[in-house]
Amino acid sequence: MDSDDIMTPTKLADLKSALAEVGEGYLSVGLVDYFSAATLGNGYLRYQDWLNQLTASSTNFQEIYKECVIPSPCWMIHRKDLDKCGAFVPDVYPEDYDLCFRFYKAGLKIVGVNKVLHQWRDYPTRTSRTDEHYADNSFLALKVHYFVELEYDKTKELCVWGAGKKGKSIVQKLIKQNIPFHWVCNNENKIGKDIYGVIMEGEEVLSNLQNTQIIIAVAADGAQEGMNTVLQEKECYYFC
Repeated sequence: MDSDDIMTPTKLADLKSALAEVGEGYLSVGLVDYFSAATLGNGYLRYQDWLNQLTASSTNFQEIYKECVIPSPCWMIHRKDLDKCGAFVPDVYPEDYDLCFRFYKAGLKIVGVNKVLHQWRDYPTRTSRTDEHYADNSFLALKVHYFVELEYDKTKELCVWGAGKKGKSIVQKLIKQNIPFHWVCNNENKIGKDIYGVIMEGEEVLSNLQNTQIIIAVAADGAQEGMNTVLQEKECYYFC
């Protein structure tokens, strides 16, 4: 935790108690609360609420490709499990998200503590707002790396849905690894065009693919809700 964050008086005891009930192979995770002397940005509040909802239901890893699903200052693990996952040794950025993926890769489970245990301070000059290393590209590279390692199935048709900045970054990384895929979007001005040597297709192609994995790279508010009917019973990975 950062030196200017605040933890509740019972934070460590609550995390330890939850972990003691389930034993090794688990992470105990608590709820977090952002606070600031200035007005909190809507993005941080959305992240807080999303993260807390996952923690309260112990379903954090179900949405791991969206964003880091373990609040870096508010979890506890048995030493054996931490060492088994490589602990803090790998020099991979962003380090907390990489560690989160390694927890997931190791098959660890979540036991959520349904109370706020940590207050996360926000301020205009914090590193995550100002440092160039916090750009989306760093996070997308990590997501694609672990998707290819842990999820990608060569027997299935891979699709990327989204032709914005994130979608383009994802497909460029797939192209570099010579991974074949369909590229889908709803923008009529882009459908049929050749971008990076890939012909953009409309969403109707998904109806013809029965055995497929879909990477969702559409971030606009409300856009994902409108995709639900098309994506029913599909194997989807939300990258935003």
